[in-house]
Amino acid sequence: MARQKESWLYWALVLGIVVGAVAWSRLRQRRPVVVVYTSVEERVAAPAFLAFAQKSGVQVRPVYGQAQGRRGVANRLLAEAVNPDADVYWAADSLEAEDLSMGGRLDGYRPAEASTLPEWARGDEWIFAGARAHVLLVHRLRLAGRAEPRSVLELAQPRWKSDVAAAVPLEGLALAHVCALAGKLGDAAAKDLLQRARDNGVLWEKSELDAAAAVADGKVTWALVDVTAAQAAALGKPDLFVVEPDQDADAMGMFLLPTAAAVVRGARHGESAHALVDELTAQASAANARAERLLLPASPPGKATFSASVSELRAARERLLPWLEQWARQ
Repeated sequence: MARQKESWLYWALVLGIVVGAVAWSRLRQRRPVVVVYTSVEERVAAPAFLAFAQKSGVQVRPVYGQAQGRRGVANRLLAEAVNPDADVYWAADSLEAEDLSMGGRLDGYRPAEASTLPEWARGDEWIFAGARAHVLLVHRLRLAGRAEPRSVLELAQPRWKSDVAAAVPLEGLALAHVCALAGKLGDAAAKDLLQRARDNGVLWEKSELDAAAAVADGKVTWALVDVTAAQAAALGKPDLFVVEPDQDADAMGMFLLPTAAAVVRGARHGESAHALVDELTAQASAANARAERLLLPASPPGKATFSASVSELRAARERLLPWLEQWARQ
């Protein structure tokens, strides 16, 4: 009798688990969903998605681009022109989003607060969702008593001969920075800086992460890198620190490039897509420049910054890219 009772309880428990699992699965299926393609790093994007899901009840299904290359998810979205899987695209830089806009893949949705943002932080079909900064990652021990670098212009200074790293400026933040410098200093001055930096023995790495690793591994004293790469490399390494460049009087300021959120043309979950873009813009606009946040607001408190509109960056890219590709082959 006791065994029969135990058997009954066992099967009742199993049935309860099965029924509960089915009910939970159906409940999850009824929850609103939004699918996001993003080239933003997962450790940056995931907390933003979690905050939105908790606030809205919308289930976020992200597709991250790191494993597919920087433009992997952008290329995937271009290939899905007729029936896209994605509802939202969150680009790591505004030029990526602009290329998709020119390709007709974005639907032009604009949050209500878009008009309050500066020109460099919005496009015709995408909107500001944070910003990336180009900073200096420095190895304290390798300084050996020397004054720390203070400006990106020091890439060409003889005191740093063969002791600096940077990403080759053919894509991403590095390319955008050169394009912005051309707008600020003139094309000739930007080209001259790169040529003198090459003659100065700068270690040109394939990516921002590789340039940061060159500092972390002690190959060079400092590098010009993406703030996310700098902070990842410096985590748990007290000998590495970050300098926000060009903060002295009359200096040009730290370069900022917006990340860009947009609703995909033909999105299946349009209402959820609009809500997520609204939230990403609101989060970014309200964010403080915290080390763990890794997304900078439009104007970090007390910091001199500069940027350029996407039309200016695109025009400079068209002018400079053929020269840069030839320069990179030298």
